[in-house]
Amino acid sequence: MVMASQVIREMPLPVPMSTPLATLPLRQPYRRKRFTPARNTEEAPVFQGLLDYADVGLMKIGHFATEKHCVLNHPLNLAVHSPSYVVIKMQLQGVSEYEQGGRTMRLAPGDWGLCDAPKPCRSTHTAAAEQLHFLIPLEQVRLGIDVRFAMVRCFKASGRIAALMCQTIQSLAEELPQLDPRRASELAEVIARLFHLAVQECIEQPRAPLLPVDMRERVITFVDRQLRDPRLSLDRIAAEMGCTKRYLHMVFAGQPQTLSDYIWQRRLEHCHADLLNPAMGALSITDIAMCWGFSNLSHFSRTFRARFGHSPRAARDRTGPPDGHRRASRRRARPWLPHASARQSPERRCR
Repeated sequence: MVMASQVIREMPLPVPMSTPLATLPLRQPYRRKRFTPARNTEEAPVFQGLLDYADVGLMKIGHFATEKHCVLNHPLNLAVHSPSYVVIKMQLQGVSEYEQGGRTMRLAPGDWGLCDAPKPCRSTHTAAAEQLHFLIPLEQVRLGIDVRFAMVRCFKASGRIAALMCQTIQSLAEELPQLDPRRASELAEVIARLFHLAVQECIEQPRAPLLPVDMRERVITFVDRQLRDPRLSLDRIAAEMGCTKRYLHMVFAGQPQTLSDYIWQRRLEHCHADLLNPAMGALSITDIAMCWGFSNLSHFSRTFRARFGHSPRAARDRTGPPDGHRRASRRRARPWLPHASARQSPERRCR
């Protein structure tokens, strides 16, 4: 099996990294952007980095390199009004860490991962870090899953298709100045197709040969950390664990509860505990339900009554007013509401 790390060692790099970045010649059809570090960061007092990029049909390709350790807020430097792209980041040298949308990934040589452009993204790069970027318009991405679940996630190029994709991206970056534009565009289409197959190859297989009991513990740990997120779903869990939904169902077969039932029961237990807690009296029933991932208040009230034998209002009334001013205190700022989508839900009191 060809490994991405083998490909990187065997192929010539687009840029001789022993040469200072400021003196590197710019090859056509590449354009160049220079980057400075994020403001108010102690990690990167001085920085010099370059991104050479070019359009290849509907796609884009780029070579990113740093001379010093740096922290960047927008390494792609795309305008906010730019079309949305899925960005393949292929690590050639050094180590890079990314943070976007509350998720993080760490890329070492031979790794590749995905980011969403032009959404805000914070990245940290070691000295002499080097990457290839390949951008695919979001509207052309058809992964068979919600593409958000594959974002900001490190993939090991251990699969045959992933290794072939990395090799093809590197070949295109090196040979682009000599390629006819039409041929280059056709090769970019091949890379886009390989990308779809490579992601499916990585996500459809478990990342490690874990026993069902070990995978179950990993899933439960992840779910317990994400209970407040109304977007938590089997698709997202499968993407995070590197397996299929069918494998998840198999892991939880024979358990007292399905995985979906476990998620809702845990949310109900947290809601029940908060409703009985006088310290939570400043939050309305609606606030508490939304804080624990419920976006449909009718569903929350119905499942709460089925689980505990009484309504959320009855549970709240058992605690009594915390300080005699519950109604006034509820007009204060409401903490925790985790997502704008939850805040936009109709404000209806549970009965």
